[in-house]
Amino acid sequence: MPVQGGSPCHIRLSGSIAAGDAKRIETIVNSAEDRRPIKIEDSSEHRTVLCLDSPGGSYVEGLRLMNLMRDKGIGTLIERNAGCFSACALVFMAGQIEEEEALTFPWRHLHYGGRLGFHAPYYKTDKETYQKEEVQQLIDGLILTTSWLLQNSERSSIPVSLITEMLRYGPSESLNVDNVLRAGRWNITPYGASIPVNATERAANYLCQNQYIWERYDDYTSGALAREYIEENRLSDLYKMPSGVALKKTQSGIRVSVPGFPPEGTRICVVDFVLSKGRVTKVHQVWDFNYEEKRPPFAEGGEVPAWKLLPLNAVLHSLAK
Repeated sequence: MPVQGGSPCHIRLSGSIAAGDAKRIETIVNSAEDRRPIKIEDSSEHRTVLCLDSPGGSYVEGLRLMNLMRDKGIGTLIERNAGCFSACALVFMAGQIEEEEALTFPWRHLHYGGRLGFHAPYYKTDKETYQKEEVQQLIDGLILTTSWLLQNSERSSIPVSLITEMLRYGPSESLNVDNVLRAGRWNITPYGASIPVNATERAANYLCQNQYIWERYDDYTSGALAREYIEENRLSDLYKMPSGVALKKTQSGIRVSVPGFPPEGTRICVVDFVLSKGRVTKVHQVWDFNYEEKRPPFAEGGEVPAWKLLPLNAVLHSLAK
């Protein structure tokens, strides 16, 4: 249904996803002439946002909705106390926005108090016995559905690593995006919390190590640092303060340089904390090979939200306002 003012969305999909939903949403999108822009915290404004609260439903219709998200440039959002699972989770991941020069970027926001979970496609049936031909038809259908899923996920900028991990989960379990590790790894933006930031070496080290893990998770966990150090919350080795960390004052705040990243320890992570009346108002991060740090503050540096300075095992739900 379309949503009027006072909500962070233009359209809301609630309940099970069923045949015809993609057409219904497309009709709503096409009928609106001028929508109010919606801005979620530091995100870009969006004029077509779909809010989701669904246990899932038809995977085939979910794939049609993924195509619609891409073709129409629709952003997605899960509100506080809402849940989005199975086919709904894939629709959520297809949320995007078109910026300048026709470039598209993910635009998908998960409230800290919302829930998001993935699992593999499956057939639900009450039959207890099957003929050989029926079993083969079910297998063929699942293979085809998975193939469609992979094709659509690539076109919708959904990480392949998410799809491969999701396929390990059956209908009675769920791969939940419930911590900082999974949100950052799969480029999902949490919102709806007030997280204090201190301009310290520790906070900068958290950000630098997190960013490196998100970028290189699969390589990193197959190497010296085993997967369980990250997934099972044993993070003490990951966050050990490397030697050579430098903190110095700048015109606008404090800069921390964290060295020792590959290749061969030649890469450093530079974090700039912008201060106003002693409080951190912005955080910028750059990767740099220049140990002399001749670049000006924030050059080529992206602003990062406060949640990215938290430990990877920080639980999103516990941070909700």
